[in-house]
Amino acid sequence: MSDTHQKTASPKLTPLQFTEASVLLVEVLKFAAPSDVLVSAHFRHHHKLGGQDRARIADAVYGVLRHLRALRWLLPDAAPKQLVALWLMRFQGLGMRELEAFPMLRPADMEALSSLKGKTLEA
Repeated sequence: MSDTHQKTASPKLTPLQFTEASVLLVEVLKFAAPSDVLVSAHFRHHHKLGGQDRARIADAVYGVLRHLRALRWLLPDAAPKQLVALWLMRFQGLGMRELEAFPMLRPADMEALSSLKGKTLEA
């Protein structure tokens, strides 16, 4: 598997969107139902989220799912919030400094993510 990846044009997440994506990912990663059903139910329950919020949250959740195998290889015991952050780093081009804007990420999370600098997806 190559470490080359395509970055999408999607803008970075706001702290609220990051938190919502992380919370939603907790449910989606249980694989108790199809992810699209869970995402739709979450948005119905959180009807105050705007269209742009929903689009960015869904993009993050589906981005993590799309790259879950690679993300788990890089950080095997990652919590959902770490998976979202790692997806933002590896596949959306965010740096450590930009991730500091997310209060949900604790110093231990940042340390785990920082330890991955230079780690490739190649064995």
